[in-house]
Amino acid sequence: MLNETQKASRIFEGYRALGLVTNHVPFVVRYIAKLDDLRIVTCVGRYFYSFNSKLRLLETSYAHKHNINVIASDSCHVFTACRNEIYAWRHGHKQLAFTYFGHESNVILLLPFGPHLISVDESSVLKIWEIRTAELFCELPFNNESFKITTIMHPNTFLNKIVIGSEQGQLQLWNIRTQKLIYSFKGWKSSVLCIEQSPACNVVAIGLANGKIIIHDLKQDETVMSFTQEWGPVIRLSFRTDDPNEYPFLVSSSSIGHIAIWNLEKRKLQSQMRDLHNGPITGCHFIEKEPLLITTSCDNAIRVWCFDQPDDSGRLLYQRDGHSAPPSRVRFHGIKGNWVLSAGLDSNFRCFSTYSERLNRNLGQASFNRKLAKKQGVKKEALKMPPIIEFTTDKHNIQSGIYRGSFGKDKAHDGPIQGVVSDLLNQVVVSGGIDGFIKFWRFKKGELLSSLKFESSVAQIIIHRENSLISVAFDDFCISVIDLETRRVIRQLRSHESRITDMTFSADARWLIVASMECSIRTWDLSYGQLVDHFLVATPCVSVSMSPTGEYLATTHVQDLGVYLWANLSIFKPLNLKPLSENFVPSLLDLPFVKVDEKSLEDENALEESAEDREPGIISDDDSMEIECEAKNSSELVTLSLLHSSRWKNLLHLDTIKKRNKPKEPFEKPKSAPFFIPVATGLEPKLDIPDHEKAKSTQSTPSQQIRSFSPLSPFCQLIIESSDKHNYTQVIESLKQMGPSAIDVEIRSLDTFLDTDSTAIENHSLLLYFMEALQQALETRKDFEFIQSCLGLFLKVHSSVIMSDSKLTEKCKVLCETVEKDWERLRLLFSESLCIVNYMKSVVL
Repeated sequence: MLNETQKASRIFEGYRALGLVTNHVPFVVRYIAKLDDLRIVTCVGRYFYSFNSKLRLLETSYAHKHNINVIASDSCHVFTACRNEIYAWRHGHKQLAFTYFGHESNVILLLPFGPHLISVDESSVLKIWEIRTAELFCELPFNNESFKITTIMHPNTFLNKIVIGSEQGQLQLWNIRTQKLIYSFKGWKSSVLCIEQSPACNVVAIGLANGKIIIHDLKQDETVMSFTQEWGPVIRLSFRTDDPNEYPFLVSSSSIGHIAIWNLEKRKLQSQMRDLHNGPITGCHFIEKEPLLITTSCDNAIRVWCFDQPDDSGRLLYQRDGHSAPPSRVRFHGIKGNWVLSAGLDSNFRCFSTYSERLNRNLGQASFNRKLAKKQGVKKEALKMPPIIEFTTDKHNIQSGIYRGSFGKDKAHDGPIQGVVSDLLNQVVVSGGIDGFIKFWRFKKGELLSSLKFESSVAQIIIHRENSLISVAFDDFCISVIDLETRRVIRQLRSHESRITDMTFSADARWLIVASMECSIRTWDLSYGQLVDHFLVATPCVSVSMSPTGEYLATTHVQDLGVYLWANLSIFKPLNLKPLSENFVPSLLDLPFVKVDEKSLEDENALEESAEDREPGIISDDDSMEIECEAKNSSELVTLSLLHSSRWKNLLHLDTIKKRNKPKEPFEKPKSAPFFIPVATGLEPKLDIPDHEKAKSTQSTPSQQIRSFSPLSPFCQLIIESSDKHNYTQVIESLKQMGPSAIDVEIRSLDTFLDTDSTAIENHSLLLYFMEALQQALETRKDFEFIQSCLGLFLKVHSSVIMSDSKLTEKCKVLCETVEKDWERLRLLFSESLCIVNYMKSVVL
């Protein structure tokens, strides 16, 4: 549990992870009978995830105690094994159903078999469990020296029987109900890596470690045919089942990312697909009755291939992938912070979206010889460049590569340069070296302006361009914050205990977030130079970046393939941030995990998500209600209507929009009345009015008849009723419920009057009442932007009438004074804020 000090200082909380798809554990493909859907189950670390056939994330699990060793699935449960423990999770409920204890070593194999679950550990001890009761049904120990279990499978039509493959190359057929060995197969003197059921009964495909593929009849113990894969061990096998007579194909995967398609009828190699993945293809499965192959690998990717090519090979249909090696540098891109750019040890440069996984892109891999890389593939190690260590994003185009100059006469620093940054206007360049100097250079001429000498070597430099603040990390684990304008040190931060890996400023330069090799992430408040947040993670953070909007903090970690997002709690609710005491003990936080993208599940054709449809986030309903109530109850605040901008932003431009949207050809009138309008028979066509409608019309009073033909709309009548009470709240609320066109019509119809005995309205009185409603709304300072838009449209439409009437003119002057008073108050507040910011930016503390 966190103490009060830790609760008060918590700024960041785990939000979600990007670019995590799968690890080396083979995935599972199952048809879920209850959901009538296809599930692709994969696991990453301590979590498992379920995808549909289009690789949309359907479900994510809670964290396990340890990393998952193996995963399996049936129609009701997902089974996971962590070390020597087995867990059963119900589909779609994120609920742990059963736990199975009893293995003494790590579990390596799982096989759901009807009401039973078969598990095998590293000691070749096979256990059979009752799924519903979690009781041990039986146990079959094997000797690793004579028969070490490597794979298990259930052949179709073999009741209560399983086939077990061994590292020694032998196969055994067991009856699990009688717990007896039925038959032993001699084997092929090579380790059995996989066994796959064929569309034909009694026939299976066996993959061996020496590259052999054996098509074997289990009932007759005869080899039907065999193939040899030249790429090494056969890791996975799968039969195509959409039309076995027309496409009698078998697919085999290798340890170098290739697959081979074998023609079983012609007994030869049909085609091959190279470099599908950047590592061993641990999962390879054809979807039943579909020409779709799903593959996965330890390169953190899942891909769906459609086999519709002329050479019977596949093309890429869907994919989800991330870095195949840990990311080394991460930075936010864009004004809104919608994109995260990352460079990894796999020499790939990727772009991740914070809104939807569908928008993720691989920006490519650099090569030394571009033309040769196109022919042979950039995946060749001789052509691939080393990993990217730093990058930036310049809207300017750099094409010529012409030498423009250098800084320093002979050399800029005595030793390697550790960092170079430039200011916002490209006037000054700042460099730091291992010699301990921070030097300021004129950008155009390359002249040395000034320098600062420090006792330790410079390790890293970052700059906040808008505020001209430079943060410099040194090898003695200290940080100095330098003002670029005065070129003086304004802050010294000295509580780090290990090498600083990365730093980032918040958007307003109030915070400096620092990551170090001691698995800690610290947040410094630069206004008074104190530590306000400190937490630990399981593995050291190697790169950190804050989004421009301040919503997210992105981190990457050692030996981890994901980019992790942390939510900034201060955006969602007020925080009581205080400097941490010297005896503060940071807490260890779990890394964020991948979450279900609900928007992509509801509408798979949409390419982007709006910010309103994103997940609820960290703030609770009670906190949001408190903030909303505080804002509404305070008379000193100016509050907005929270309506969508389309409801009020274009009120003054509706005429232009209507002209632009006007059809080119006029509408044609119907030649005859619609069939659903009743017409009475006779010489002249008349409407056939029912008798009960005639009775209603004859029973109505004269005043009701006059009111029914009144030119006043219900909105105008509401204004008249509100004027008697001198309360126009319902008038404004009624306007907020209308669309832009309806608001335009109602405001234009205010210049009407009716002079009858039953309803007497003076000339232009509706205009006067509406101005009183706007005056009352402005005094409350609520719905500020909506009232301003309605007022602009009102003055645009009725300005000539207002100038011709003295009462309206006087009322308009009062209204304008109120508006000017509110805007003057806001201008003063804005000016005060800007003055404080400019002072804090330029003062030397």
